[in-house]
Amino acid sequence: MLSSRQLFLSNSYLTMKLISLLLFVPFVWSQTAENATTIAVVGTGSSVIVQSETSVRLTVQNSAQSAQVAQQKTASAVSSVISVLNSYNVTDLETKAITLQPLYNYTDSPPRLIAFESSESLSYTVSPELAGETLDAAVRAGANVIDSVESTSEKNATNAAYLGALDMATKDAENKARVVADSLNACIVAPLVVDVPPNDFDLPTPTMFAGAMEAATMSDMKSAPTVLPGNTEVSATVSIIYSQTPGVGAEGSQERRKRR
Repeated sequence: MLSSRQLFLSNSYLTMKLISLLLFVPFVWSQTAENATTIAVVGTGSSVIVQSETSVRLTVQNSAQSAQVAQQKTASAVSSVISVLNSYNVTDLETKAITLQPLYNYTDSPPRLIAFESSESLSYTVSPELAGETLDAAVRAGANVIDSVESTSEKNATNAAYLGALDMATKDAENKARVVADSLNACIVAPLVVDVPPNDFDLPTPTMFAGAMEAATMSDMKSAPTVLPGNTEVSATVSIIYSQTPGVGAEGSQERRKRR
């Protein structure tokens, strides 16, 4: 018959064993389950579309001995430029900036006022085929600074291209997940988490055009500059976490795909 001390020691040992099982078994199982049941992949896709719109910004700039005369000369030239551009049915024609400032000769002491400079900037959108003609016509009408020429793709076409790229990215992610699952003798079941980052394709692309950038010399050219638009590459990325069934193997994975 066991003594009281022996019974106490025996019960203490059993209690410690039970506590160790409760503490460690669930943690090991949870860690194994987490590692064994998900596959995380990143898919990419892209689509290329032709740039179909050209955005132009140009400036009329004049100087005179008085601020009033400088402003009048600029206003008259801007009126002529607007009339010419409207004849080409350009879109989004708007005033971007108007400035009037004094000019000083800083070699004198104190600086001496020598003139006033007036300027007005316009922007508009036109097809690449007509961009060169509109630049030439605007310069002949009085514009004397070409600030920028940028080509973009129509927003509807860009959005459609992005959706196509996103579809390719999703299929790319699924294909990667299947390859990984087959290599691990497993089969993907369903997507658990899908993350689609914001797109970044709205930025315009600077466009070079064949011809002098200095508007002062363009009025002497025999032909208009030729705008050379490029292409816009629209890309998409998607991150997907799939649940997977371990121990199925490549053959089971293929059978599951056939049933879908």
